Amino acid sequence: MGLMQKINFTFLILMMFMNATFAMNAKIDSLKNIIHTANISDSLKIEAMISLGAEYKYVKPDTAKKYFNRALSEAEKTQIILLQAKANNGLGGVNYILGAYDFSLDYFYRAQQLYKNIGHKKGVAISYNNIGLIQNMQKKYYAAIANHKKSIEMCKQIADTNFWATNLHNLGIVYNNIETENKQDSALLFARQGQELFYAIGQKNQAMRINNLFAEIYFNQKEYKEAKKASLEILNTKDFTNDWEKVYALTNLARADFYLKNYKNSIDWGLNAFQMGEELNTKWDLKEASKILSDAYAALGDWENAYKYLAEHKEYADQIFNESKNKEINYLHLKAEQNKNNILQKENQLKQKIIDGKNKFIIAVSIAIILLIIVAFVLFRNNQLKNTLNKELQKKNHEIEERNKQLSELIATREKLIQIIAHDLKNPISVMVSFTDLIKDNLEELDTETILGFMQSLNKSSKEGFKLLENLLEWARSQTGEMNAKKEQLNMASIAQEAIEYMENMAQKKNIQIESHIDNKPNPSGDRNMTSTIIRNLLANAIKFTHKNGHVKLHYKTDDTFYHFCVSDNGIGIKKEDIHKLFSLDETKSSRGTDNEKGTGLGLIICKELAHKQNGTLSVESKEGEGSCFCISIPLAHTDTLSKR
Repeated sequence: MGLMQKINFTFLILMMFMNATFAMNAKIDSLKNIIHTANISDSLKIEAMISLGAEYKYVKPDTAKKYFNRALSEAEKTQIILLQAKANNGLGGVNYILGAYDFSLDYFYRAQQLYKNIGHKKGVAISYNNIGLIQNMQKKYYAAIANHKKSIEMCKQIADTNFWATNLHNLGIVYNNIETENKQDSALLFARQGQELFYAIGQKNQAMRINNLFAEIYFNQKEYKEAKKASLEILNTKDFTNDWEKVYALTNLARADFYLKNYKNSIDWGLNAFQMGEELNTKWDLKEASKILSDAYAALGDWENAYKYLAEHKEYADQIFNESKNKEINYLHLKAEQNKNNILQKENQLKQKIIDGKNKFIIAVSIAIILLIIVAFVLFRNNQLKNTLNKELQKKNHEIEERNKQLSELIATREKLIQIIAHDLKNPISVMVSFTDLIKDNLEELDTETILGFMQSLNKSSKEGFKLLENLLEWARSQTGEMNAKKEQLNMASIAQEAIEYMENMAQKKNIQIESHIDNKPNPSGDRNMTSTIIRNLLANAIKFTHKNGHVKLHYKTDDTFYHFCVSDNGIGIKKEDIHKLFSLDETKSSRGTDNEKGTGLGLIICKELAHKQNGTLSVESKEGEGSCFCISIPLAHTDTLSKR
C-alpha cells in the first residue's frame, strides 16, 4: 500500500466509524427518553430496555448486560412472559460475546422454555440457533448442527427467511470448525446459501458478514488470494456498519498477505486491525493481530518490533485465559450458592410445615376441649415449641454461615493459588516458548551473541519456574496434611553450615559476608528437613534483599522454653505497614531483590507453616533502610510446649 492509499483507507475507516457512532447515539437517546417518560406503558419501557441492550451488545457488553438485567427484573414484576424470554435471550447473547458460555447457555435454555410455554415459534427457533452457537464454542459440533437444523425447520414453518439465512451462516461456521474431518465444502455450501438468502431479502449487511466466514474457509483450504478477496469486499462496502466484523476482516487481510509473503502489506493491515481492536477492546482480535504482526516483522528481520508484538500477543492470550478461568470459577461458585439456597429453602419449608401442623393441632384441641384454661395451656406449649424450633433454626443458620465462611476462605485460597500459578508459572514458561520459537524459526539468521543472550534468558526463566514449582509443592504438601514433623534433637550448627554452603554462590555474586555464631548447644527438638528448609529460605531472603558488599549474620538466643534461631541483615528492610502482609496468602506479593532477583512470594508463608508444624513460630523485626531480622522459635529438647494451630 502506498502512503496516500494508507491515509485514504484510515480516513475511510474513521468516517465510517463516526457515522455509525452518530446514528447509534441518536437511536440510544430516543430509547432512553422512552424509559424515562411517565405516561408510557411498562411493556413499552421494557421493550426499550431490551432494545438498548441490543444496541450496546457489541460495543459496550457490560452496559448491555445492565439493561437486559433491568428489563428481566421489570418483566418478572409485570409477569409478561414474552418480555421475560426476550430479556433472557439478550443476556444469553451478551454473555456469549463476553465468552461466559456456561452463563450464556443457562439464559438461552430459560428463554427457550419461556417461548415454548407461550407457543412462540419464532422465539423457539431463535433459542435452537443460540444453543447451537454455544455448543459450537464448546466443540460439540454435531449437537450444534442438529439444533441449527431444528431452527431452520421452524423458520420454514413460519416463513422467516432472515433467520433461516442466519442459521445457514452458523451451519457454515460449525462445519468449518470440525478439524478431524474435511468439511470445508459443506461449510462453503451453507455459507453461500445463507448469503444468497440475505441478498434476496435485501439484508446487505448480514450478507456481507458471511465474507469473513468465506475467508476462514479459504484459509483452511490454503486459498489465500480468495481469502484476501473476501475480506477486502467487506472493507470496500461503504454502508457496512458492523465494526466487529471490520476489525475481523482487517485481521484476515493481514494474515492473507503474510501467507502470500507480502510482509509490508501484512504489517499495514495488522497495524490497522490492532488500532481498531484497541478502540473496540476486542481482545481476541488484538491477540490474533499482534501474533501476525510479530511474525511479519520477524520475516523482515525487524526483531525489535517482532518481540514487541509477540509480548503483546502473550499478554492478550494470558488475559483471555485468565478471564475464561475466572468465569468458570464464578459460574461454579454461583451454582454452589444456588444449591445451598435450595437446600436451605427446603429445610425452612419443612420446618414451616411442622409449625403449621402444630398450630392446627392447637386449634383442634382448643375447639374439642373448649375450656379456656386448656386453650391457654395449649397456646403456652405451642409458644414453647415455636421458641425451640426458632432456636434450632438459628443454630442451623449459624452453622450454614460458618460453612459459607469456610467455603469462601477455601475459594479465596484456590483463586489466589490459581492466580499465582497462571501468572508466575506461565510467565517464565511463556518466555521460554517465545525464545525457543524465535530460535527455531530464525536459527540461520541469528548470530552466536544473540543466541547466547536468548539462552541466558531461557536459563533464568527455567530457574524461576523451577523455584516457584518447588515452593508450590511445599505449600501443597503442608495444606493437604501429608507433611508431618518427625521430632529429633537438632544439631543447629550443622544445619546452619549446610545452609551457608548451599547459598555460598548466591552470596559470592554480591560479595556478601555471612557470619555464623551458631554452636553445638543447646539443641532444640524438631524436624531436621523442615528446619533446614526454613533456614535456607531465610538466608536466601537475607542475601536477596541485601546490597552488594553487605553482611548477613546467623545467631541465636534461648529462654526457658524456646531456641530462637535468627538471620539478620543490613539490607533494604521492610516498611512497617507491609510486615503483616508477609505471611498472608491474600496479600503476599513477590518483590525484586537488590540485584533484580525474582521470587515467588510463597517462601515466607511456607516457612511459617513449617514452623507451626513443629509447634514453633516465625517472627520478624525490620526497619526500612536498615535491615531485617527473621527468627524461627523451636521448642528446646527438654520441653513439650504449645499445640499446633
